[in-house]
Amino acid sequence: MLIPDHFTAFFKQMNNREYVQLLKDIIVGDTEPEHVVLLEIEPEKQTTYIDMLCTSVELGIPCLCITKVLKEGKNFITKIKKEIKYKSKKYTTGLFLTNSIKGVISI
Repeated sequence: MLIPDHFTAFFKQMNNREYVQLLKDIIVGDTEPEHVVLLEIEPEKQTTYIDMLCTSVELGIPCLCITKVLKEGKNFITKIKKEIKYKSKKYTTGLFLTNSIKGVISI
């Protein structure tokens, strides 16, 4: 059985560009992408890992395990690779993302 032409993976007939922009507006907003982290507990073991990786690539933000977040004084620092550290200002998880999209788009 073929998928009908009118079926789409996007909400309200959005195209790929519009959908990625909506995600960026919700997740990154006015924060610099290097200060935003897609956070999960053991993300590589989650069934939604492929979705997290795609989101990470499209938005230019890392997808990390919560164990990679360190506290230095009043700041939360995200350790990426061995030596690179970023002062993280915004974190998001899959649960937050799902609820945020539902709030913006009626599904």
